[in-house]
Amino acid sequence: MKVSVLGLGTVGRAVAERLLNRGHAVTVWNRTPGREGDLAGRGARVAVSIADAVTDAEAVLTLLTADDAVREVCLGDGGVRESLAPKAALVDMSSVHPRTSRELAATVGEDRFADAPILAGPATITSGEALLVVGGPESLVARLRPLFDDLSARCVHGGPAGAGTTVKLVFNLLFLEELLALSEAVALAQAAGLDEALVTELFHASAMVPVGLQNRLADVLGGDHRGWFPIPLARKDIRLAVELGRETGLDLQLAATTDLVYRQAEQLGHPDNDVAAVVEAVRSAQRRG
Repeated sequence: MKVSVLGLGTVGRAVAERLLNRGHAVTVWNRTPGREGDLAGRGARVAVSIADAVTDAEAVLTLLTADDAVREVCLGDGGVRESLAPKAALVDMSSVHPRTSRELAATVGEDRFADAPILAGPATITSGEALLVVGGPESLVARLRPLFDDLSARCVHGGPAGAGTTVKLVFNLLFLEELLALSEAVALAQAAGLDEALVTELFHASAMVPVGLQNRLADVLGGDHRGWFPIPLARKDIRLAVELGRETGLDLQLAATTDLVYRQAEQLGHPDNDVAAVVEAVRSAQRRG
């Protein structure tokens, strides 16, 4: 399939690599030129503009940082909407508010828009083990099923436009709250003087640490926080979840507290570090106490 990937952050690059490995004809574009790295050498075509990337594509995948960026790239002057072929599909894989997904569907056409943020990190994407929850019409999901199956180990149709992004916010919130809880438990064990080898062994073996946190555990225990999910993007997702909660009549108190601690980690000098750096905010609070 002719697929264009717009947005070459860590996740966008992983998606492009996976599609190249599965034999798709991949075109890539990024708002900041030069982010394609070795993708051209691996067979990707590097587009010079959105129009250049989109015109001949059968599916356009956008992986951008926030709602405003998605609207600009997809709906702005020179954006995807202007060059998208009549039978082509726009698939937004960004973490955005569900209303942005519904806006894109209404503008581009509900029969050719899907929101499909991936519930996985880059390594899981490139290995083909990711979970994909797609919002959009069943007919479009069925038509794009070969593409989605190449990107994931399991693809689930979640409902109409906005269902995929809703699921992403729900599970990102759960992950970030769980990571903060794990960080507090680890910091307490270390501060109380437990043997480091014992702490490491028990946390790795404990069923209380979900599988989704095991890949952050070593970093929380004593890593350098050089992962792929920077704290500002995590806080953006928490704020979107809190906003969605308010719109549905919920006051997500734990989410608000969680955002506060991640903000403290950011202010301590970790704006570019992985979310596992939240443990440093917990440790800093201990020192202040």
